Amino acid sequence: MLTQKGRERGAVAGEESAVGAPIGVESLRGRATCSIEEASRILQIARSTAYAAARDGSLPTLRLSHRLLVPTAKLLEMLGVEVDDQS
Repeated sequence: MLTQKGRERGAVAGEESAVGAPIGVESLRGRATCSIEEASRILQIARSTAYAAARDGSLPTLRLSHRLLVPTAKLLEMLGVEVDDQS
């Protein structure tokens, strides 16, 4: 489950940690989905934590065949980032 602290950490650019180099939300602009791994790096949480959050529903996902994807609009909304609808 994602906590408020985890969401706040994901919205702030941080230093490289054990979960890999953080990536910014600007990397999501113009994309409909991202992988669980990308979402975990944006949120600065472990990959296993991101998959657990997807399982319990606190991280929104779409399942396409065997792929599990995170809708970028919902991820950005969770982070409090305004979504640009001019795609």
